Amino acid sequence: MQKAVAFYEMLTGLTASVNGSQVHCSCGGEQRPLSFEIDLAPVGDENNEVLPGDVGFTAKELGDCADRLPDYMQDYLTFDRVQAPVLLSKLLQARFGQ
Repeated sequence: MQKAVAFYEMLTGLTASVNGSQVHCSCGGEQRPLSFEIDLAPVGDENNEVLPGDVGFTAKELGDCADRLPDYMQDYLTFDRVQAPVLLSKLLQARFGQ
């Protein structure tokens, strides 16, 4: 697992720490911080239906990246795990793009 996390960190520029089904990811400093959590086993409620294979996303600290992200990415959301590369792409573009 540690090798997979190290590869992910090298590939994305994010640091990742895994605690059970929660993955905390972050990068940047004071100028352009970005941190978020991915829940690999989200639990739904009456306001949020969770389907098998869904993952959860929670923005923790977006800094000025918030200006470059869609509104729906500023709150908690769940999505099918096959969409994870799209979410990651938007996050990395907001962090490292112009």
